[in-house]
Amino acid sequence: MSLSSNIGNLMTIYVTEIEKKFQSSETIRAYKSDLALFFKGHFKGQLIDFPYAKKLSQFSRFEPATRARKVACIKGFLDWAFENGFTSQKLSTSFGTYKVPQKLPDFISVDEALVLLKYLKNNSEKEAQKNLLLFLLLYGSGLRVSEVANAKISDVDFKNQTINVLGKGKKFRHTPLLPMALEIIKNSDTLLNLTTRTLHRKVRQMGLQAGITRPLHPHMLRHSYATHLLEGGANLRSIQMLLGHSSLQTTQKYTHISIDKLARDLEDKHPLKK
Repeated sequence: MSLSSNIGNLMTIYVTEIEKKFQSSETIRAYKSDLALFFKGHFKGQLIDFPYAKKLSQFSRFEPATRARKVACIKGFLDWAFENGFTSQKLSTSFGTYKVPQKLPDFISVDEALVLLKYLKNNSEKEAQKNLLLFLLLYGSGLRVSEVANAKISDVDFKNQTINVLGKGKKFRHTPLLPMALEIIKNSDTLLNLTTRTLHRKVRQMGLQAGITRPLHPHMLRHSYATHLLEGGANLRSIQMLLGHSSLQTTQKYTHISIDKLARDLEDKHPLKK
């Protein structure tokens, strides 16, 4: 491959390749955005001549997690360019390591989940059943918002009461569905058939309307699903399979949440507190 290809051309080739690798349109959009922002004004230049240190210094304005994601995107692009012969140097080696402080995921309480369920079941609006199904897929089955957005009725196995989900890394998994969700799906022509952005908005709205004081988002419901299963005695390996995590380490963050809850229970209920 030619070493004379400019940055803009290489970005086009690279994005085409990651579109084959990633199923999530949100992931692809983030890659495009991060690359375009970083290399803005230099698309006709060469990778070897790019002012990396100057541009990286501008990343300090981002939150640690956002900064780490953007740097990982740029490094992935540069490693790809080196491995495919577009540059004679591995330019990513000078970037260093960007560590992200571990942040425990937000989740709602069981009581809040029941308040949401009651509100959705008693709602007489036209879209009430669809909103209830959205809640049941996120909190009742622990799906990612992108998985909900891409789910189809043909993915549902009514006999085994599961849905075949295409998750991260284009890996399929069979996830159990609650009977209440199955009943709604049986009477539907399609599943939700909405974009992830619209699903985020709907979840936020249902939280406000149900009286949940904190801003609600889809991943909070997924986190709550895992947290409540663990607190109820579910095996961590089972939760890993249900969530579609490739590594048990990813799932282990929920043990920290349960330990926090135990500490709060101890503080609230221990006799010496009195």
